[in-house]
Amino acid sequence: MTFNEINNQANFHEDFAPFTNSGLKYLPDEDREPVMYQAAHYELVASALAVKAAREINPALQIGCMIAMCPIYPLTCARTI
Repeated sequence: MTFNEINNQANFHEDFAPFTNSGLKYLPDEDREPVMYQAAHYELVASALAVKAAREINPALQIGCMIAMCPIYPLTCARTI
């Protein structure tokens, strides 16, 4: 596994997940959203490069990142379309 729960830094309004998932420690007056997206970009590129390298070593390897389980439930089952 290249990265565990790679999408946890998406909650950039708090400090815990961005730090534990991406090593981000925001400055007090920093615009957090673009910093989070830049970190996510770097992690996704690093994951892709690791997968590419692993498959060059052994094409049968099963490797990749894992996303956090963030279930989303609709407010109602009523169709709006």
